[in-house]
Amino acid sequence: MYSESRLDDIDKGTEWWESLSKADRAEWFARVGTTRPADAWDAFKRARRRGDSMEPELQLTEDLRRGMDWWKSLSEEERADWFEKVGTHRPKDAWNAFKRSHGYVDGGNNQDNGRAAAR
Repeated sequence: MYSESRLDDIDKGTEWWESLSKADRAEWFARVGTTRPADAWDAFKRARRRGDSMEPELQLTEDLRRGMDWWKSLSEEERADWFEKVGTHRPKDAWNAFKRSHGYVDGGNNQDNGRAAAR
């Protein structure tokens, strides 16, 4: 059972999440590297404590942008396959596994179109 303060935090997080546009939600997912609204809410609170709720906790690098594009290009079935392969539900883990499977070990090396060889 959750404490009253935890339930209040969950309510605030839900309200915050529902107030975001689809684009804002995608941006928060990119910042935290997961697709869990709770992770985005936690990152938002940390950023707010730092005094800057607009700056992402994780700066979008070219590698992250390419990973996001790769992830968006996958079907739901392909995403589920990658989650099964990596054993997590974090898109960034799938992206890193994809890069490793294609010989890219350095975060600066990116695959232009990862979907074609995703399997």
